Amino acid sequence: MIPTTNVENISIIIYINNRAVRFTSAYCPRNNSSFIDDLNKITTTTSEFFVFGDLNAHHVSWNCYDNNTAGRKLYNHQLNSNYYIYSPNTFIRFGQRTTFTQPSVVDLLLTNSSLNISNLQTHPGLLKSDHVPVTCQIYGTVIERTTLVPLYNMANWNAIRHWVDNEL
Repeated sequence: MIPTTNVENISIIIYINNRAVRFTSAYCPRNNSSFIDDLNKITTTTSEFFVFGDLNAHHVSWNCYDNNTAGRKLYNHQLNSNYYIYSPNTFIRFGQRTTFTQPSVVDLLLTNSSLNISNLQTHPGLLKSDHVPVTCQIYGTVIERTTLVPLYNMANWNAIRHWVDNEL
């Protein structure tokens, strides 16, 4: 377990091809004020990591209808750090608590690993829950990853605006 204030987590280290890889299962309650502090602890490591969990972070980048505070914090944290965020292509949480809750994707995979992984798969109907289980396969092969560097100042915003106007 990584000592955190509000994010519940449990970890295990598995050696894959003589490489120490930390697997963490995490749950972040809604409206968590120390989300970034805990996220720093979970994603700061000298070894490779996979963090799987319900982070209650909504962002349009991973198929949610809108962004919430945790989603914006996670998105910005990832831009300033060296890890990737993976999400399934379909909704995994359905609003059974209130009639106004939109389907969303709150179960994510965060990783800095260069190990090859499959797409995240959903398994509807497997459990009686408002969450659909999500799985992936992790292979022992290494893939080339590049560091994520946002280059917003180099984007041709006029060309992008023109393309969007034409497509809509």
